[in-house]
Amino acid sequence: MDVNEIIRKTHQICSPPKDELENMQKTLITLALKNTLLELGHDELDKVTTILQKDHSMTLDDCYDNPDNLKQVLQDLFGESYGDILHSFKENMKIISTHTSTTHFISNLHE
Repeated sequence: MDVNEIIRKTHQICSPPKDELENMQKTLITLALKNTLLELGHDELDKVTTILQKDHSMTLDDCYDNPDNLKQVLQDLFGESYGDILHSFKENMKIISTHTSTTHFISNLHE
């Protein structure tokens, strides 16, 4: 018996499918984003969600796949404070920030 093969097969069987992992990442990112905006206040969260819906036909859940639209809305609304908001968002995501999809999402907000 090859122990490494047993470990590999066990990991394969126990790991959620890739699309489930992606959905979990999306949910965690959305929750971190919502938490960051709530730290600014309910009015700010409402402003961001209203503009996303009105100008881009998006919800906060859609921001995972469209970070450029989120970036534009946040920069337009908060101007120079955008960097502080991004920092707060990163802090809220520390637990998952090492995942590739999270890093990619954050890098799109920086561009």
